[in-house]
Amino acid sequence: MPWYYGGMFLATLPTMYMYDTCVLCSFTGNDPIYSIINYSIVSILMNLGWAMCQVSHMSLVPSLSFSRSRRDMLNNLRGTLTFIANLCVLVFAAIFFKALSDNKLKFKVLSLTCIALGLVCCLFFVYHIREKPLTEACRKLRKEYKRMLARYHEAGIDVKDDDAILKSFIRGDTESTKSFGTSVGQSMVSIHRDENK
Repeated sequence: MPWYYGGMFLATLPTMYMYDTCVLCSFTGNDPIYSIINYSIVSILMNLGWAMCQVSHMSLVPSLSFSRSRRDMLNNLRGTLTFIANLCVLVFAAIFFKALSDNKLKFKVLSLTCIALGLVCCLFFVYHIREKPLTEACRKLRKEYKRMLARYHEAGIDVKDDDAILKSFIRGDTESTKSFGTSVGQSMVSIHRDENK
């Protein structure tokens, strides 16, 4: 998560100065080369911060779940929300470009609006996702899960590598056991109960 914090900082601050006057030029003079250097640095920092956030999100998924189906679901949600965010930027652009007349102001208002909403989402994410406790809990569950899978394989029961299916059998969920095979499901439940005696 430290990479995420750094990325959040780098993606937010430089973007705020992208449509302002050249910060570097105020110290060095109005030479065009300093203007190019200034905006290049701002763009590099912004893209570096964005990439840090994206990579942090992608690397967090395997830490939060060991189930393939849940990892797929988390990645699909991430992709869907990225698409929705891009769509929101286009909707805001259409509104601001229609409502405002000054071209520079259009882009400045658009970028500041996107930064504000992005920052709110980032803070929500940081507040609600506690990486360390979630990763530790996932590791404990994975050990237990592997131990139970080994027990089922020793008994000759073929089990899919998905914790949702396994948990439904352990609970004795009749709908799930019917869908996977009543005899196999009941065997898994009885093995688990024998193990806990």
